[in-house]
Amino acid sequence: MLLQKLWARQRRRLLKWSITVNRYRNIKLWGAAGLVHDLFDAPRPAIKKTSVSMDVDRVLVARLLENYRALTQDFGTEFTIWPDVAPLHRALTAGDADSLASQFGRLFQDNLLLGMGHAETLYFGERVWRPGFQELRMTDTLLALGEALGVLSLPSHAQMKLIDYVTAMHTDQNALFGKIEAVLAFSLEMPRVGNPPVFTLNGISTNADMVRHAYVANRIRQLGVGPQEAIVELGGGFGSLGLLANRAGFRNYTIIDLPVVGAIQTYFLGSALGRDAVSGYRENPAAMRVLPPPSFGEIPDRSVALSINMDSLPEIPRPEALAYLREIRRTSRQFLSINQEASAPHEVRLERQTIVSDMIEEVGGFERIYRFPYWIIEGYAEELYRVV
Repeated sequence: MLLQKLWARQRRRLLKWSITVNRYRNIKLWGAAGLVHDLFDAPRPAIKKTSVSMDVDRVLVARLLENYRALTQDFGTEFTIWPDVAPLHRALTAGDADSLASQFGRLFQDNLLLGMGHAETLYFGERVWRPGFQELRMTDTLLALGEALGVLSLPSHAQMKLIDYVTAMHTDQNALFGKIEAVLAFSLEMPRVGNPPVFTLNGISTNADMVRHAYVANRIRQLGVGPQEAIVELGGGFGSLGLLANRAGFRNYTIIDLPVVGAIQTYFLGSALGRDAVSGYRENPAAMRVLPPPSFGEIPDRSVALSINMDSLPEIPRPEALAYLREIRRTSRQFLSINQEASAPHEVRLERQTIVSDMIEEVGGFERIYRFPYWIIEGYAEELYRVV
């Protein structure tokens, strides 16, 4: 009997502790993930390994090879690459259409997108964070976007019982996803390009990258950028923000990125939107353009309504990052930065990652309009600057 009482007391303490920890929902993923996930029984949508993918567009592959040849003729091949994209770099350099098509066909199944998106290997492979990672990340991202858009009320542990606060996290995710798409007025469906892992919510196949980038596509509209005004994204991941910006109605969107990554973006966007909707180096401009870093210098002064950088400037060598910021200052009227500020040691270079606001101060010519925590991921700052 005594042991039962002691065990019951310990269970109550454990429950109280787990609820207290989970007041801070946004740490579930990046913070004390290992233990907290097991103690917080959040709803978890089932992820599916897609069995059907879009056929590889061989015409687009051939065009990419021609584009890459033109680019390397003008600028050489001395651009930064990292081990995960080395196989793609070799195929592009060798002009190997079969290898390129094969890699694009399983784009989300291999390591090519590590660091750019949540691909199959991160979900199911050796580098998976922990069991349940993908479902919990989807849950957290969806709740955060719902709160940011105002379709989901913010819970307050200061005004609610702890158990009510936790209950608020258990919203109907299908209904929430439907409300989010209705407010955004554009689709969050994940294209079946490269066989991506997806969730099904409210009948739509989606994933966390679609949800988190939808926030930024909506932010562009809130900043008053017109459909035909120029937008430049410095570092475009695999192209998900560009895709959603296009769905949101923006028709003058340029991604500046390394040539190998640009090949990924061009293939993804060309497959999702149609090959004529995307143009590359030396090609007639389309609604979406993917260009190498040297092309930044060809953009006219003050011709860009908004430049955007997400999750990349801190990892770029400082001299290159400063050069990019000077180009943004020259070409743009506003600059939106969404980046972490941990100043962590770089994985390869013997230096620490940079902080965007410090580099902005060094470059000069920017006035900060706002700064607040990024709604979608804990530990990131969202900042808007006006070029003066």
